[in-house]
Amino acid sequence: MKRIGLAMEMALGYNRRALMGIKSYARAQRDWSVRLVSSCLYLDVLLCDWMPDAIIGHIPTPELAQTLLQRKIPVITLSAKTEHMPVSRVCSDNRAIGRMAAHYFLERGLRHFAFAGSSGIWFSLEREAGFCDAVHEAGFQVHVCRQRVPTIDWVNALPRPFGLLVFTDEHAQRVVDVCVDAGLQIPEHAAIIGVDNDEAWCNSARVPLSSVDYPAERIGFEAAGLLHRILEGDRDVPRQLLIPPAGVMTRLSSDVVAVDDPQVAEAVRFIKENASKPINVEDILGALAVSRRSLEKKFLKALQRTPLREIHRVRIERTKHLLSTTQMPLSEVARQSGFPDSKQMFKLFRHETGTTPAQFRQRFSAPS
Repeated sequence: MKRIGLAMEMALGYNRRALMGIKSYARAQRDWSVRLVSSCLYLDVLLCDWMPDAIIGHIPTPELAQTLLQRKIPVITLSAKTEHMPVSRVCSDNRAIGRMAAHYFLERGLRHFAFAGSSGIWFSLEREAGFCDAVHEAGFQVHVCRQRVPTIDWVNALPRPFGLLVFTDEHAQRVVDVCVDAGLQIPEHAAIIGVDNDEAWCNSARVPLSSVDYPAERIGFEAAGLLHRILEGDRDVPRQLLIPPAGVMTRLSSDVVAVDDPQVAEAVRFIKENASKPINVEDILGALAVSRRSLEKKFLKALQRTPLREIHRVRIERTKHLLSTTQMPLSEVARQSGFPDSKQMFKLFRHETGTTPAQFRQRFSAPS
């Protein structure tokens, strides 16, 4: 038997999810025996009492990783706190996380952007870099705060409405408090996104928090696969494996579309209020008494998409919400999301997200 030690910071939600991915891989290996300690603080106990053949863990520092290497124990770390590590690492593509959040805000018509992070944490700097790169490419600027939680004065000085990416959900919850205490309306004045999609933090915030989903289960699974290759003698394993983020889970904190044109704003409100019904562009034209050509030109100028694409976007967001929070049949999800049937929902959902409704539901594990 190969003894695989797991040293995971179990207080962190994404580590608990990563553990699920590791265990999923380990179950298929008949010669693996797995033992868990809830923190790297207990690694000495694991090493002395059990003598593992290899370790997967939240190993946060190069010094700790080097200590393990001196024992000639193969190690995979899941931590991205420090840029340079002497062992192989599996983590999310943190620049892609930043870019994904920026594109999410841009799609909603926001033109002012901010980032709150930490100057001493590598994954925060990577998320900041990706966010800033995408915003700058679109022709806008980013206001950056690197003291983890900004002050009331800082958020009050930002031009409104603004899209704010906070480097973790835990800190985003505190940023929500700062914005509310500053008198800002969320999401009308401040649209806020965290990172990790940790339901404990997201759902306990004063305004339910949107978040970039950290692909923790896949990270755990891929880390176990990489360790397996090392144990089998493969000397050509990558030093770093980056997993793309799964998407943004929209909750109330960012559920806004910011446009200056009053007709576009009215059309967006109409779509949002009626997207669960089988509406089409003709219904919008009738409600606003405007020509199709005029409305489409205004939508393209304000949002860089057509009214039909906005209907699709809102329906997909509603579909994601129902899939992640309920266990209702897919046919009912389709009906409540405004689709004529589940086939139409399946086709559009797969085209827009790259995954099927059933796969999305499985990933987010909606409780029964």
